[in-house]
Amino acid sequence: MKILPILISSVMALSSVAYADKAVANLVKRAQQHDVPAMRTLGIRMYKGGSPGIPTDRKVALTWLNMAADQKDEVALVFLGDIYAKGFHTAKNERKAAKFYAEAAQLGNDKAVEAMNKLPVKYALEWHERNAQKKDYDSAIRLAEYYVDKGDGDEARKNFKIAIQANRDKAVKRMAKKDMDKAEIFWRVLADDFKDGDAAMRLADAYGTADGAASNPSEAVKWLRKAAERNHAEAQFRLGQLYLAGTGVDMNRLEAAKWFRLAANQGHENAKMALASCSVTPEVAKPTVPGGNHVEHLRPTKKLGEAAEALRMAWRYRQGGGVGDGPKVIESFRKAAELGHPQAQYALALSHMFGWCVAKDKQEAVKWLREAADRGYLLAPYKLGCCYYLGEGVPMDRQEAERWFRKAAERNDFDALVYFEAHRVITDEKDRETDAAMWFATSAAESESNYQLVRQAESGDAKAQFLLGGRYWKGGDVGLDKREAAGWWSLAAEQGNADAQCSLALYYWGNNGTGGNLPEAVYWFGKSAEQGHDIAQHFLGQCYWMGKGVTMDKQEAAKWWRKAAEQGNAHSQLSLGLCYLTGQGVTMDKQEVYKWWRKSAEQGNADAQCGIGCCFHDGEGVPKDYAEAVKWWRKAAEQGHAQAQRNLAECYYWGDGVDLDEQEAAKWWSKAAQNGDAKAQFCLGSCYKAGKGVRSDDQEAVKWWRKSASQGYDDAIDILNKLGIPME
Repeated sequence: MKILPILISSVMALSSVAYADKAVANLVKRAQQHDVPAMRTLGIRMYKGGSPGIPTDRKVALTWLNMAADQKDEVALVFLGDIYAKGFHTAKNERKAAKFYAEAAQLGNDKAVEAMNKLPVKYALEWHERNAQKKDYDSAIRLAEYYVDKGDGDEARKNFKIAIQANRDKAVKRMAKKDMDKAEIFWRVLADDFKDGDAAMRLADAYGTADGAASNPSEAVKWLRKAAERNHAEAQFRLGQLYLAGTGVDMNRLEAAKWFRLAANQGHENAKMALASCSVTPEVAKPTVPGGNHVEHLRPTKKLGEAAEALRMAWRYRQGGGVGDGPKVIESFRKAAELGHPQAQYALALSHMFGWCVAKDKQEAVKWLREAADRGYLLAPYKLGCCYYLGEGVPMDRQEAERWFRKAAERNDFDALVYFEAHRVITDEKDRETDAAMWFATSAAESESNYQLVRQAESGDAKAQFLLGGRYWKGGDVGLDKREAAGWWSLAAEQGNADAQCSLALYYWGNNGTGGNLPEAVYWFGKSAEQGHDIAQHFLGQCYWMGKGVTMDKQEAAKWWRKAAEQGNAHSQLSLGLCYLTGQGVTMDKQEVYKWWRKSAEQGNADAQCGIGCCFHDGEGVPKDYAEAVKWWRKAAEQGHAQAQRNLAECYYWGDGVDLDEQEAAKWWSKAAQNGDAKAQFCLGSCYKAGKGVRSDDQEAVKWWRKSASQGYDDAIDILNKLGIPME
């Protein structure tokens, strides 16, 4: 320990005094022997003054206190912080106070933590940022407010998000007391990132009334809609009013009735009255279970029957092979193409491109290729890209070609993927004509199948309607159109087809042009689940587990997951095991955890395989068996499961269930680290630092420690701080 000159002289002076009070003399003696509590007590009494037998000498007192603080004495650190924070017999210095408080707070001193939270954030910025990375609510919320005042929206948003994750209720209560200009970013984070209907409603009110935010009717409607879609009854009622009056939206009585019904189903009295007085057709206003007006707005809009018949005739004429049938082929292709059939449009384009049964006209070919591409026909974007690439029918434009090639590649068109891999286009016209001829040779059967399916679907066959919806969903001979897919599924769903009901629910569950409609999703998942559809049962369980579109109910979630799990649904088996692990919805039972995870793991579910490994490793529900743990972790790790990769690495590092092998440990830590596992990133950095299993490389060590620290992993943060290495 370093003894300052001033302290040495003080000790000498003190030792020359004969103390009448033996306790004081003993205290001084212990302090001179560097006893930490004695140094701290002596320093406090000398600083405060008024202690019998101890002179008041604040300069010497600070030296004793600093010596105690150097030995991590919490009381000394807090007292020094108080001195500078309050300006107690010295100049006030909050920055210096923060230094002492922070050190005591890191030692777990509650008074120091409380004091740090009372200091202005600017003096404790580093401490708060470090705590926020550890998901500390108090630091995160104070940082967020600090950055709001500084006008740094990105940092404010980041820290508000951490605060909400740490203590959502506390954050909401705090920000509800703030003016909107101070709290707007918070409510946006809560509404956008956490799908909170109340937060969206606050923003709608703010933009509608200029309460702290500039009045903005379009923004008000946007946030009102978000709140309504998140099942906020008052927002649903108000949105219905807007549609009824045509305020901020186009007047639409059907939409008004839909939103009134959703609010009424939640018990909103004004919505019930509005629905009763709303002039809509009896069919639209009919009573329904929660979910409202389910499918009136989803109906197929494309009548394929006539187009499919025309295309069918074109193929039949072409297959007949008569010389005089050429004009009939083109006439039938053209009729189907003009009726909007994408396969016919593509066929007509190829006919014009190569002069089959019609005069060669590459501009006309490009026109029909564009029509087919716009309707989602899989092969059309690549062919259109070729036209731009080669300057056929359009001016040569490599950028436009690249755009169409990219569209095709996104649809998994093999030729386009080859283009991006080899960056080439077949330039020989004979080769391209051969490819086109092969397409014609294989498309007639597809067209006949499509014709039969369309006829059955339009005649009301539920299974055909479901299958036709699937073709629109995936794209192909009828083109890609997800809303049209949902239209056909809605027809089949109303007839009780469980597959269609589940597909329609998934359409509403996602964001496929509907903006997401969770009550509708729950309604159709329920209909399908009641018929024993395991996928619908699994998603219905998720809805109840998370409270999406329905009141959260863990028991109901477990019920539906059990039904699906008993049918062999691997995802539900995993979820049911989780229920037994946490005791939510069922009684906690480690053997049941193992039972259901084992069933899921044997179907290849990586999460379940990792869980089974943990059961064997920890002896939870089964006897402890490191070799079995390694076996299951390896199965999951080979599927890219980061936690399993990290666990497998630790087994190799410690020799649990396998021979100790530092190279294998480093290999699996590397895989887990690349998959974003913070602990694995720290361990991999440590391997590089120590040269264990990999070459010694300080730069690589720091790189991986920084990645780990950026995710808030404490060990990585501590080692960087200890080595004096900046986080970035």
